[in-house]
Formats: sequence, C-alpha cells, structure tokens
Amino acid sequence: MARPSKETSKETTKVTIELLREGAVIPKYMTKGAGCADVYLPQTVTVPPVGIESRATEVPLGFKVVVPKGYTMRLQLRSSVGNKLPLSLGNIEGIIDEDFRGEVKLFLRNYGKQLLVLEQGTRIAQCWLEKTQPIEFIEGNVEADTERGLESGSTGV
Repeated sequence: MARPSKETSKETTKVTIELLREGAVIPKYMTKGAGCADVYLPQTVTVPPVGIESRATEVPLGFKVVVPKGYTMRLQLRSSVGNKLPLSLGNIEGIIDEDFRGEVKLFLRNYGKQLLVLEQGTRIAQCWLEKTQPIEFIEGNVEADTERGLESGSTGV
C-alpha cells in the first residue's frame, strides 16, 4: 500500500500592506506551487507607444508595504503579459527596499504601435521577497588570470 504523501509547508514571512485607493487589491498566489504573488492594477491605465512618449508610463499599484529587514521585494511583469503584450518594465525589475515607504509603482514601456489600455483588475506583475546580503567592497588588485579570460560573452551563445 502506498504511503500518503506529506505535503511540505512553505514558510511565510509577514509583510504589512496598506491599500491606498479604491480598486487596490492585496497581491495573491494563484496556485499552491506559485513562487510569486500576482499584482493587480487598481485602475484602468493607458500606456502610449514609446514612439509617442519616450518616458516610461508611471503606474501606481495602490499599495504601500513594509518590507522586512534584510529583504527586498521584487516586481516583474507576469510571463503571460510579456508574452502577449508589447510591454516591458522601464527598469527591467522593480526593487522595493526595506526602507522605502511610498506607493509601489510600475514603470511601463509600450513597444507596440498603438495605445495600450490595461483594464482595472488586470494581473499585470508578480512580486516576491528576496534575502539581501550587504557587500563590503575592499579595494585591491583583481587578477585576470582565469580560464575564462577578459572577454565578455566569451563562453558563447
């Protein structure tokens, strides 16, 4: 007889979130195995093509968070958004530091030819916590004698 499988429980870290506007939603995990929580648009947003507007479109997400000490909260577009729409984040990845207390925002760029309308409630991005490790830079000599050498991209495509 097969043994019942023991489901491993994930440890959770509590993050205080304050909703700032009507339509704002607390990010949600959509499946048991999801590594990131989906982030929703609190209002309909229009994103012009980069040919019309060279700056990224600032999109407030309607919440503030208290990121735990020793962590950053990371934001990226959901893979389905990046696959189906001509969008990218203007800063590639959003990083919310533990000492930031403002409204969390995305900076979107539309690489299509038309205005892009994103409806309120769209699951636009995903977020997760990442442990940070402070770096202490120590001035010194960096040896160039490695198997890889000095060329960027030297290991091929």
